[in-house]
Amino acid sequence: MSEAEFDKVMAINCDGVITATRVFWPMLFAADEAAIVNTSSVAAFLPNAGGMCNPYAVSKAAVRGFSEHLAMDSRIMAPHITVSCVHPGAVNTEIVRKNVNMEEVDLRFVARTHTRQSCMCRSVLGQG
Repeated sequence: MSEAEFDKVMAINCDGVITATRVFWPMLFAADEAAIVNTSSVAAFLPNAGGMCNPYAVSKAAVRGFSEHLAMDSRIMAPHITVSCVHPGAVNTEIVRKNVNMEEVDLRFVARTHTRQSCMCRSVLGQG
């Protein structure tokens, strides 16, 4: 994958989440109660060599990390905002069949990761 393609995946999956948070933050901060639900992926937990999974996994791990830090920071700055990050598993689509070697995936790990609530935290980031 070229650097430009890698940057595009990061821009869509990670930068988009951060930009949307910045845009909507003033409205969420002004509300009595609010919630942010970011979408990561089990790919953030599953190393997979080659193909599209590398930049995708990195971008989804970044979303998870951003969400965790956003939740921690907001405990002090905006405890009325709930930050959640969900990690759905793979869906049997053409793009997955084409790019993921399911024989290499530990399905026991996928099931365990998919069912836990790994980032259900109360809060959000302070203004600025």
